[in-house]
Amino acid sequence: MKDYSNLTHEECLEFVKNDGYEIRHLTAEQRTPEVCLAAVENYGESIKYLREKQRTQEVCLAAVKESGLAIRFVSNKKRTPDIYLSAVKKDSYSILHLTGAQRTPEVCLAAVKNDVTLIKCLTPAQKQSIEGMYKSANIEMRR
Repeated sequence: MKDYSNLTHEECLEFVKNDGYEIRHLTAEQRTPEVCLAAVENYGESIKYLREKQRTQEVCLAAVKESGLAIRFVSNKKRTPDIYLSAVKKDSYSILHLTGAQRTPEVCLAAVKNDVTLIKCLTPAQKQSIEGMYKSANIEMRR
């Protein structure tokens, strides 16, 4: 395996900008906030290689904006309405990785608007909470 420990900050940044997955080869010292952000902007799921303290709100949001399913690697304490809504807007199926409280009417509506089959994954209360918004969007609701 190649030794990446001698890369400069600029080289690390370019390395992950070209392929965010490569952050897994960098040392803890090389994983600056800027490098971590660049990695997840290129490949959202590279967040799984970051330590919890490196997973800032900015990094978490960037990760789910690039890959909605990166929400799997964002701890519940770091999740905000903006993070889980962004995840669902990027990939509707990321709703399957959200807790009931995170499935706000806005989040449920975004998921179902992108893929109506996800209505089956909602609880009756969640379906009811979005029904009015759904009708105003002129989309036929299937139960």
